[in-house]
Amino acid sequence: MYEMYYGKGIKVWSHYMPIHLSQPYLNQGHKAGECPVAENLSEQYVSLPIHPRLTLEALDYLINSIIEITKQ
Repeated sequence: MYEMYYGKGIKVWSHYMPIHLSQPYLNQGHKAGECPVAENLSEQYVSLPIHPRLTLEALDYLINSIIEITKQ
């Protein structure tokens, strides 16, 4: 999924993960498959690079790239 963005030079990541898959919960015996809806959604959403130093040109590129990717 991330390849579409990386191919455009946009660094994306999954910022949110189901809490039961974080290490403290895994250490308590939780495992993948316990919350399939949350797990599925966490694989579909990405965090985009947003920060105060982005130029207008960079924002335009980001927006246009997202529009292009969503049309694929």
